Order: sequence, then structure tokens, then C-alpha cells
Amino acid sequence: YQIDLDACRDHRACVKACGDALAIDFSRVDAPQALSGQFDLIFDLNDAPAFAQHQPPQGYFHAGADAGRQLTASLALLQMVGEFEKPKFFQYKESICAHGRNGQ
Repeated sequence: YQIDLDACRDHRACVKACGDALAIDFSRVDAPQALSGQFDLIFDLNDAPAFAQHQPPQGYFHAGADAGRQLTASLALLQMVGEFEKPKFFQYKESICAHGRNGQ
């Protein structure tokens, strides 16, 4: 396609001149929406960690801009393969549990 650049004097003229060749696209895209998802592992390269807790969630690795920490975290992430069980954050004591005493 040959495009007549002299025909491109304003937005509408440009779209008309280039539209058949699909050489120009001024369509407006809505602002990006908040994304959500479920992930097993997160590699955070932001300067400030996303989680400020004493113990971050399992599978969360914050390395920031430090190349040494990025290397260490990426090597740790490479080792995390396979199936994982949901962690238990309690100690089960059958003697004080009503279900355990009743055999349930």
C-alpha cells in the first residue's frame, strides 16, 4: 500500500488515509483494570516489599533491586517444584480436641 502523507492533516483524515492498510489505529483502550489471580509463587522485584509482616506468606520472595538477592531468590524458586500440601499453622493435640476424643 502507498499512503498519501499529504492526506494526513488531522486525526480523521489520517485514519481515512491509512485505515484500509491497517497502518494506523487510534482506538482508545480503557484504562487497565485491577488484575487479580491466584499464584503459588511470587517473585517481588519492587524496592519495598508488598508484605510488611514478620513472616511473609509462603511462596513470596522479595528481592528488590539487589542483584545478589535476586539471584538467591531465583535459585530458591527454581527448586520449588512438585505438589505441596497446605501448611498447618497449629499443633494438633488430640487429648484436648473434642473431635479427637470422640473418634471423629
